Amino acid sequence: DVLVHAPAAPDPLVRQALCRASRTFFRRTRAWMEWLDANATQAGTGREYDFKLPSQSELLRVERATVGGRPMKVKSYRDRSSDWATNPKGDRALVTRDLVTFVLTGDFGAGELVQVQASLIPKRNATGIPDHLADRYLEPIAEGAKSILFMTPDTPYFKPDLAAVANQAFEQAIAMHGVDVYRGHTSSVPRAQVKWC
Repeated sequence: DVLVHAPAAPDPLVRQALCRASRTFFRRTRAWMEWLDANATQAGTGREYDFKLPSQSELLRVERATVGGRPMKVKSYRDRSSDWATNPKGDRALVTRDLVTFVLTGDFGAGELVQVQASLIPKRNATGIPDHLADRYLEPIAEGAKSILFMTPDTPYFKPDLAAVANQAFEQAIAMHGVDVYRGHTSSVPRAQVKWC
């Protein structure tokens, strides 16, 4: 879908453009969302755990977490009034600073199962994305890759006008799929819950 429009483009450059377009698409739509494999807790407080990510992916955002199937708070490290690693007291919550590891605050027993729902993007050197995502989002990602390739100067496929057209199609697809993802691929619109003081 990309090489037919830029047949002279070298394969590594096409793959790089596809990866960059995929990262942009999934970053802006958050269409790649999964429940990660559960982590079994160790007894005590302030323990650090690794996120169990699918291969060739990186964490974009922690959406929610559960412990034993019950909702658990996900807190921003910026909102903590003290260092959560050395002062992990308080209510049970998940805190991450680097999107690679997380710390559990509050007291946990050994063997409790903590599971995270996360928005993901492909790594910078990823060679692909899961088939179900590629099948669904092939066309917009190809448009994004074409817009990148067509802006490569001093090449026979340098076509700024076509790059603008491809980029416009890419941006429209991001907007359309972003709304679809927000609705959870249903016709209903999520509504905020009223919280009384």
